[in-house]
Amino acid sequence: MAQRAENSDGLFDFLFARPRTELALPVERISSSGGTVETAHVNVYGREAYVTGLIGRGFHEAAIGSHLDVEVINPRGKIAQSQVVNFLPAQIPSGRRGNSYSRYATRLQAIPPPGSSLRVTFHNDAKSMCAFAALVDRMAR
Repeated sequence: MAQRAENSDGLFDFLFARPRTELALPVERISSSGGTVETAHVNVYGREAYVTGLIGRGFHEAAIGSHLDVEVINPRGKIAQSQVVNFLPAQIPSGRRGNSYSRYATRLQAIPPPGSSLRVTFHNDAKSMCAFAALVDRMAR
């Protein structure tokens, strides 16, 4: 289900003294039983772009080493950028005592061009068990 990127939760706005521009990219959020991708934001600070958001609890406890795959899809439908991202805290809080979300953030290699979209996927597997993580690791070398 494609959605527009939501408004920022303010974490990066606090860390950066520069004004931000939020890119209104279509976002596909893919969740699993271990966690849900609640929000995804693409913000540009000067010449740098970041993807940030919140992860909520799923139906089951997230596995140790669960992670996110963040992909920028170019206007032709090809993966232009891909990253494997951790979220903090790694054990998603239950919400019984305040915050029931974990946060994630990653810097993109480049600002996505107009017509791009974003896909954020929650993987309830350790990175060592994830074929996507292994592929991204090989491409980074």
